[in-house]
Amino acid sequence: MLRQSQAVALSLVLGITGSVLDFYSGYQISQSDMMLPGMGITHAEYNPPSLAWGIGILVLGAAVLATPLLGATSFGRQRMRLFGSLMVSYGVLMLLVGVSMYAGMTPIMQGASLSGLAMLVVGVLMTLSGGLMVLPRLATSPPGVDHKWV
Repeated sequence: MLRQSQAVALSLVLGITGSVLDFYSGYQISQSDMMLPGMGITHAEYNPPSLAWGIGILVLGAAVLATPLLGATSFGRQRMRLFGSLMVSYGVLMLLVGVSMYAGMTPIMQGASLSGLAMLVVGVLMTLSGGLMVLPRLATSPPGVDHKWV
């Protein structure tokens, strides 16, 4: 069974990987449809939908990074189920964003399909990791014994 230190290490790796993916994708999307000066435009203008998608994914990246970092502290270790629930939520959000990117529903960016597939993989792993942190140990124990992380 997964020990608490292993669960924390796994969530750290997934959080860092997911946040790097989100930061890259958010930056690429927010910069992708920028209209450059020329053709009647006097200064660079952002495309509002691209900017909204980019900022949303950047915020998700910040949350995905902050959660496992805070979960690795003593505060987080005492609230493992809360942080596991957050990891499940962020994993589901990354799945939705990954599907949207892979299906072409997000603004155009370079490498959208590859980033979408990577987000799908990280989203599935985050959901599974968070689910393991939420569930009590499945080891058999005498009645009345609380199932806490060892």
